[in-house]
Amino acid sequence: MAKSENQKLKLIYLRDYLLENTDEEHSVKTADIINHLQKTHYISAERKSVYSDLDTLEDYGMDIDRDNGNYKILSRDFELYELQLLIDSVQSSKFITAKIAKEIADKSRGTTTSSGGMK
Repeated sequence: MAKSENQKLKLIYLRDYLLENTDEEHSVKTADIINHLQKTHYISAERKSVYSDLDTLEDYGMDIDRDNGNYKILSRDFELYELQLLIDSVQSSKFITAKIAKEIADKSRGTTTSSGGMK
């Protein structure tokens, strides 16, 4: 199979996809990953290469649950309630401007899943 221009970015896109779309209650299938890489990033991937990439991400330290072709991230740097607590603290701070508080809150929201309720 010919490699696409973005092939070197595949691992990073896979990591981002898992972080944005999975958590303890939400998983994705191999076909979802392959479709996402193809449709969003124009990267072709085969089932075996996805398995290998998942192995690499686990070697990197990501806590990935593999259950009959369903994949999800089990642990993150911050739990949802921790991020919400930080955002609330920043937004209620008297010495942080509203603009900076919004920027920090937006960045913090980007570290959790879209299904997590913060986005």
